[in-house]
Amino acid sequence: MKTLLAVRPTVALALGLCLALPAAAATDRRGEGNIAAGRQAMQSQDYLVAQLQFERAIVANPKNTQGYVLLGQVHRRLGNVDKALKYLDLALDLEPGLLSARQLRGEAQLDAGRLGAAEEELAKLGGKCNFACVEFNDLRKAVLEYKAR
Repeated sequence: MKTLLAVRPTVALALGLCLALPAAAATDRRGEGNIAAGRQAMQSQDYLVAQLQFERAIVANPKNTQGYVLLGQVHRRLGNVDKALKYLDLALDLEPGLLSARQLRGEAQLDAGRLGAAEEELAKLGGKCNFACVEFNDLRKAVLEYKAR
């Protein structure tokens, strides 16, 4: 074991995280600490740690819409578009009017090369916010940039 830990410090760090996180999750029944830790990991572009944190937030609180949205965002960053869409759909099931989930869903559709599906998301988003919200404008910009390629 000493050799493995000496050769692979990242393995030691990951092992330490796995051992420490269950205790932290047990003290945070709503998953808010996991959300904060996941956001910090995303800022460091450590998407696997972020994924683990957001999954733990959802286990702590299965109705944590923010956890599903962020997990969808992580999977999108990892290139797992279908998983991203799955988690964004779960967020929308819990909160159908969630603008951020709708925007990210449209952007994930663009990642998959599905312009028509992204435009459908844009129309739904526009209907929710009267074509005047930040999420609509951001998705519209992404669609226009996609078309310009």
